[in-house]
Amino acid sequence: MDDKNWRQDYLNTKARLNQKQIQLLKEGPKSWMQAVMLGAMHREWERMNGIKPPPPPPDCSSNLKDSLKLFDEMENDNE
Repeated sequence: MDDKNWRQDYLNTKARLNQKQIQLLKEGPKSWMQAVMLGAMHREWERMNGIKPPPPPPDCSSNLKDSLKLFDEMENDNE
């Protein structure tokens, strides 16, 4: 599936788009909230086309103590 032309595909496959959605798909977002709305439409387009998001990394946990220790080590290396 061509992700570059998803907006045009979404316009062609969704019959019940309101005027604001159509304008947003054609002209692009002009504010943060419009970008959020466009992202939601993109996720719906992916769902409609059976595109699944990539799985998260196996271990992305961290804590503040380890992060601060790593930051201090990096600071000491730069001195």
